[in-house]
Amino acid sequence: MEMNISTDFKSLTTPQLHKRKKLNTLSLNTIWIGGAIGIIAAVSRMFTSGAIESTTLFISIIALLVSIPTYYETERIKNILVERSH
Repeated sequence: MEMNISTDFKSLTTPQLHKRKKLNTLSLNTIWIGGAIGIIAAVSRMFTSGAIESTTLFISIIALLVSIPTYYETERIKNILVERSH
């Protein structure tokens, strides 16, 4: 049995797309702010104690990387909404 986790956004209604875009934007902002805080914390530790907090840095970078598909999904939704507005 093949699992397809891809969503056909064109089949969603415009209000559904707006809601999905809003939730995606919220999740991206949360992840990016948290990742930035983690990276800043790891780097600031290097200046205060001379050693970088590698675990915090690694997890922050991983969190930013796994948010990439959500970013592309948000861009696809934006493009569909632009198409529908014309």
